[in-house]
Amino acid sequence: MRSSGTTPLLGFFLLSHVFVVASSTWLENATLALLERCQVTGVGGVQLFTPDASAFYGAQWTRDLSYMVQYAPNLLQQLERSSSRLLVEDAIRYTFQRQRSDGCMPDRVQADGLAVYSPGEVATPFADHAMDNGPFAVKLVVDYSNNWNDTSLFCELEPQLLKALEFVNKSQTGLAFNDPLHPNCTYGFFDTVAASGSILFVSLLLFDASVGAANLVRLTGCGKAEPYESMALGVALSVDTLFDAQTSLFLDADMANALPDVWGSAYLVSLGLSTRARRQQVMNTLASHRTLWQHGQLRHLPFPLVWEKCFDGECPSPGTYQNGAFWATPLAWTVPALLHYGHEALARSLAELAASFFELRSQGNITGILECVNTQTPSEGALAYVASATNIVPLLRLVE
Repeated sequence: MRSSGTTPLLGFFLLSHVFVVASSTWLENATLALLERCQVTGVGGVQLFTPDASAFYGAQWTRDLSYMVQYAPNLLQQLERSSSRLLVEDAIRYTFQRQRSDGCMPDRVQADGLAVYSPGEVATPFADHAMDNGPFAVKLVVDYSNNWNDTSLFCELEPQLLKALEFVNKSQTGLAFNDPLHPNCTYGFFDTVAASGSILFVSLLLFDASVGAANLVRLTGCGKAEPYESMALGVALSVDTLFDAQTSLFLDADMANALPDVWGSAYLVSLGLSTRARRQQVMNTLASHRTLWQHGQLRHLPFPLVWEKCFDGECPSPGTYQNGAFWATPLAWTVPALLHYGHEALARSLAELAASFFELRSQGNITGILECVNTQTPSEGALAYVASATNIVPLLRLVE
């Protein structure tokens, strides 16, 4: 018999390519719909961007807006062109207008103008504040300046940016430090977790934000680069103290919840910190732990570990939400790190995540873009979750 001209293997890759391209187009459209529908009107008519389009979270979270601006600027700019308003700049100002006098940035700002500085309910917050508020606020302005090619907002807000980063509590070594006697929340995607001591993820955010701000200071002449460079250097020189040779990952903290942080370890690699050999070791470890991944999404901790101490007395049930569910959010920095360190096949399995969203395309259903999933059914996170879409939109094109 004559060959059809396409081997089974080649046919598979051609179909995979077509699927990824179709998924990418659908997901871009779905993400644009999420960004349109997640808006609520705040004081003065400012459009706020909430974390989801299902009205579950009814305020503008600093970290979620930061992820939108970092990973989906082209879609936000498309919204702005259709509305003829500076939607994103107005939303950023709304947050910065509510910075506390001590430099603390809001965890979230409500439509009625109220600023909330800690995760938890307004009447019963977990702590005084979330430690990642300041770095995310700085990253928000830095990424806006770079992606919109407009540094005027950075120059205007630079004194507030420096104050926001200086507010972050630090150890003598320069890492972000959470007082075990009076702990605050650390990174918002595990804000229920009461980690203490030197904190990995907030330290990485501090480094990322400081480097970005220092670069813009040198570009614009607004402010002084030295304070930012000093904070970044402190993290760079000290972060290896959190490396755990037993697991070949970096620990979330060195006191309470001193457990291997999957998201943080991948983020550290994406930032180029530590040594090349250690970064390779981290990514080899993540690639070898297949139980970390489900539907292309990623667990916070290596299975079967769960967090040991949480703010509300009891951590979420094992396997659910921030205690063992699987999330799309960290793929934004994990997939490029996998590609860079030789794990292309696993990086391309991102298509599995796209598939779980893509199955709903015929109905135009965006509620299937979940905050997280557990081992059986959707977890107790929000439907139509924006970061789950914005943080993977650039990656589908990357893995083509």
